[in-house]
Amino acid sequence: MAKGRPTKAGQLIGKIRNSGKTKNILVFLIFVCIAAVFWLILALNDEVQDAFDVRFAVEGQPDSVTFVTVPPQRLRVAVRDRGTSLLRHRITGDLTLRLNFEEYADGDRFRVSHSMLNASMRHFFGANATVSSVTPDSLNLLFTRKPGRRTPVEARYNVTVAPGMVLSGATLSSNVVNLYSNQPMDTIRRLYTEEITLRDIDKTTTVEVPLRYPSGTRAIPSTVKVTFNVEQLVKKEAEVAVEADNIPLGQDILFFPSKVRVAYFVPMSHYNETPSIRVQASFNEAVRTSSDKVGVRVVSKAPYMNNVELLTDSVEYTLVRAN
Repeated sequence: MAKGRPTKAGQLIGKIRNSGKTKNILVFLIFVCIAAVFWLILALNDEVQDAFDVRFAVEGQPDSVTFVTVPPQRLRVAVRDRGTSLLRHRITGDLTLRLNFEEYADGDRFRVSHSMLNASMRHFFGANATVSSVTPDSLNLLFTRKPGRRTPVEARYNVTVAPGMVLSGATLSSNVVNLYSNQPMDTIRRLYTEEITLRDIDKTTTVEVPLRYPSGTRAIPSTVKVTFNVEQLVKKEAEVAVEADNIPLGQDILFFPSKVRVAYFVPMSHYNETPSIRVQASFNEAVRTSSDKVGVRVVSKAPYMNNVELLTDSVEYTLVRAN
């Protein structure tokens, strides 16, 4: 079967590919690439300076030892060496400086001087490398062999909720933490979180916040999660019996009606609960007044009830002699 004739586009591409100018461009690009490779090799053989983030780890730490001063996770190191060596460290090297606990433990301190840290870094990067700087430039970490003391935690917060909502409480991910120190801790009764400030939240919100603890101590964990439980307020009404206060012996008082309606708002989680409200009228006021009515008032309510309102502010009464 005969092949079809090439399209005009195919003919154009073939002409460009076979033209002398295209071949010259390709040759030029090949030489540019070769030159770039040679330049890169020469450049990498030059001495350059670069900065590395080196992970830090303490090896051989006994289980009974707890660092009060938190060891740094990383050291910032400026190194001068041949470019090829630095590139190898960046691509394939294990950038973790490991120091043995027993070698540097001194009393209740893990001490690594400036000269020791620089020497460790030179050994880490190789004999030909020059360490220009290390941050931090030395380590002086306090540790303790004493067990931690269980210490209560309390949240400090200034939180407001959106209209129609109510803050029904704050819960902590951990109510106690372990507090470590070499010093006596008898005067430390509890720890507090950093101040939490939230405004007009309209849903349950969780934040992670650091703990505040005295200098020379360390709390584990050092942060806790605080959840602010936000619920929608729902309006309810209920009939509540009217009580009398300070009734003398041998006397009594009857109210008409004996119950009054009360309107209030509760969080959704308390909607089905029986209302805990007390309404009173004053016996002494009923005796003194010339009116046939006496005022009523709310004298107690459940903490979760909001905006309690009496729909009737007074009731009729009759004074009677008790049996």
